Amino acid sequence: MSHFQIGNLIFVTMNGQSLFRHETPLQIRFADLDSLNHVNNANYLTYMELARINYLEEVLALKMDEPYSVILAKATVEYRRPIHLGDDIKIYTRCSRIGTKSFDLEYELRKIDTNGGQLVMAVGHTVMVAYNYESNLPVTVPDAWRQNLVVFDSPSSVDK
Repeated sequence: MSHFQIGNLIFVTMNGQSLFRHETPLQIRFADLDSLNHVNNANYLTYMELARINYLEEVLALKMDEPYSVILAKATVEYRRPIHLGDDIKIYTRCSRIGTKSFDLEYELRKIDTNGGQLVMAVGHTVMVAYNYESNLPVTVPDAWRQNLVVFDSPSSVDK
């Protein structure tokens, strides 16, 4: 995996290909701004949540109201540049690790410029635990989820 920069644009690739296949467009709202006129830092986790739900529904065909779902165990954000009202933002999501009972999702919030270039504004990471909401206990990542994650994202670490 490598990061490279051309001017203000930062790209993440592996063997020349982007590691992120899933994207969620984001509209910045006036209510997201703080007194400094950029997006308040707390909203980045909400943006990642939106992307995560889209990813889970589209890649795992997961419905949030099912007895077997996921629960968030950890979330981190690294802020690189401020996001402003009117910025064209896309959130890219990928699975980077699958464990026995959990998997990791990585996020990049990128600003898209008028020429189609992309600038990384923030990166994030979450640990998702497979969870049975009826028994209130973690469970093994279901084989169907594991297969979908491997096929879609080819995570670098997969436990059996």
